[in-house]
Amino acid sequence: MAWGGGHDQVQEIMVDHLPSVIAEGASKAALEESITHWSHSPDSFKSFDAEADLIGPNGMATLKRYGVKRRYDLHHDWARPVAWVCLVDALREKRYDAAVFWIACMGHSAADMVASNHHPLAHQATYEWPVLKDVTFEHDAPVSKAAGLLDLRAVTRTALGLEIYAKTFDAMRLSDDGRSASDAMMAIMMYGYEGATYCAQRGLNVVRYAAEYSDGGGEPAERALWQNLSELGAWAAVRVLRDVEVAVRVAATDQTVQIDRAMYDAHQRQVNQWIIHRPLHEEAMFAPLLRPVTAATRQAIGVVMEPTWRFNEGFLGFHARLIAASVARTLSESERRYVTLDVRDLAAKPWPSSDQVPVVIVAASQMRGRYHTIDGKTFGEHMDRYIQSGGKVLWIAGQGALPRPALSPIASMVVDSPQKDWPIDPETFEQWRFGAATGKETWPFVRSPEIGVGWQRPYCAYRFDTDGKAVRRLWELVGPNQKAITVGVMQYADGRPTAACIPIYALHPMLLQYPKILDHAHEPRLDDPGQTILLKTLERLAH
Repeated sequence: MAWGGGHDQVQEIMVDHLPSVIAEGASKAALEESITHWSHSPDSFKSFDAEADLIGPNGMATLKRYGVKRRYDLHHDWARPVAWVCLVDALREKRYDAAVFWIACMGHSAADMVASNHHPLAHQATYEWPVLKDVTFEHDAPVSKAAGLLDLRAVTRTALGLEIYAKTFDAMRLSDDGRSASDAMMAIMMYGYEGATYCAQRGLNVVRYAAEYSDGGGEPAERALWQNLSELGAWAAVRVLRDVEVAVRVAATDQTVQIDRAMYDAHQRQVNQWIIHRPLHEEAMFAPLLRPVTAATRQAIGVVMEPTWRFNEGFLGFHARLIAASVARTLSESERRYVTLDVRDLAAKPWPSSDQVPVVIVAASQMRGRYHTIDGKTFGEHMDRYIQSGGKVLWIAGQGALPRPALSPIASMVVDSPQKDWPIDPETFEQWRFGAATGKETWPFVRSPEIGVGWQRPYCAYRFDTDGKAVRRLWELVGPNQKAITVGVMQYADGRPTAACIPIYALHPMLLQYPKILDHAHEPRLDDPGQTILLKTLERLAH
């Protein structure tokens, strides 16, 4: 799927534009191998092989010095520049086949940083749409057809796609600008964050135009799809080729090339600044939904949002972004006034007053205690003060601890689940129903939330006891023989509801309802059961 075969296309265009010293010095077999096999090497969890990988003793010594033990390690920011050091060494030793191996690894890693399936919505489309066998878009095209258009490989299957990819690459081409070895490695370490940001601005359009093109959108949709995919692929290719040119220049000198602690520390400072300053509006999925708090804001529901930093990372969790966008759109379409709150602000300063924002919704698929400059302790303390001053919180729970002291009463009612990530055996979900504790509304699971592939499963193992006073039943799973397990609760203080906690899988689309038509594929929203669960919970919080 996305950026599987696409790695071939990134490497192929780089092979066509390698510096002459490498293109002429490497064997034809190595150049071909770099496209079909070496460009996928970092996806292996195997150790490096000095002979099979053409690394040689010096390369193996470099990997050992910096703690790079597996090929997969090259995805990490700290390990990516190690491949560049190995490239410089290989060039100095005139081992050009080895140099091509390292270029392929660098191309894979950089391309992964910007791959479309690393965008929250494109990720869902990549791994969930293929199994929705009977679901179509508006004009009857199956959604599974569009899932096959999210990979860069799709661009190269048509003459128009090849033309757009080549022109985009030429327009984005970068050259050696004389940067130092240390500056080159610092830039390489930042690709994870820069690539995720670049993808956050285009991944939404990849989904949009893949859906439109597969559903009969014609050449305009096709051109837009190939353009967005080409920009993502070219982003990686032009940067790695620039880094290769720098390596060729540096290799011709006798300067020592190494990575030291000061460089990693400088990188951490750079990342911290990135976390502090990255604007929410650069997230295309959020941009049309943003509603800032102003002095005139009154009685608006707050929806917490967090930018995409690096794939599968975040303070509130990667999947939380998709749920937050879906919640905001549901509120808008149901004519509920809402505002969007930046998670960084909520961790750094007091929350808005309960007069301005009486309820705050937090989707937390995998909350961390700390993510770089975002501190979970202060976030929880500010939440507690907000609740104490009259505010209310709807916590959409995934993995990780519930924030204390704000949700301590709820946290005290958590009981152990027999499963690691779910409240029940995930293979039995389709035998259970999700519904209100009153029993008036229930929905059967049409498929298990244990989605077979991808990194975005809506994990939540929470099961609760209740005392009927400080913590009361709200939502439950009802299984065979009418066995009920409480999975959603409401927290009270002095008889007043102060917080609700519901599992994230209750709002994950297409688990409680199997739609016939998927409208507005690029505009994430809750399905009908999810909307009902969200709005009913907000109603209960209001009383």
